[in-house]
Amino acid sequence: MKNLTKILCSLLVVLAVACSKEGPVGPAGQDGTDGVDGNANVTVYNFSTDFSLASEEDLLLTGISQTDFDNSIKLVYYKDNNCSNFWYAAPGIGCSSLYQIRIYTYNTQTKIIFGIRNPDGGSYTGSTRTITDVKVFVIPPSATINLRTSKPLQELSYEEACAIFNIEP
Repeated sequence: MKNLTKILCSLLVVLAVACSKEGPVGPAGQDGTDGVDGNANVTVYNFSTDFSLASEEDLLLTGISQTDFDNSIKLVYYKDNNCSNFWYAAPGIGCSSLYQIRIYTYNTQTKIIFGIRNPDGGSYTGSTRTITDVKVFVIPPSATINLRTSKPLQELSYEEACAIFNIEP
């Protein structure tokens, strides 16, 4: 049994050493086809002027159409003067869990309403907060697919479903 163990250990060492050696470099392969370009049209709006926040602050986004604004994802991050080492995501709980930030948008203006609330969602009753930085990332879609139908999906014909999901029948 001892000899079998020694043989197996020796075999494992030999296999490990043999597997670590590299062989000669093979011929270069052909270049692949170019893939579909992704969406790199992200715009960042920086608001670096301090403002006091006791209820709401309007953040106007310029240089963007109402349609693009309405169809884009808007990610908002901010810094509180009292916790300036951290970026907080809005909406969400703020510095030391003393408040929460909510964001709202109008369907007629390219602005974000940056509002402060108590952690439970009620009207803010704490001391005024100083917001030192806000970043708004606006990410437009690469494609828009309208999935609203005049009848439930279960009632669509095969051809109607293909047309909605942009699939060739």
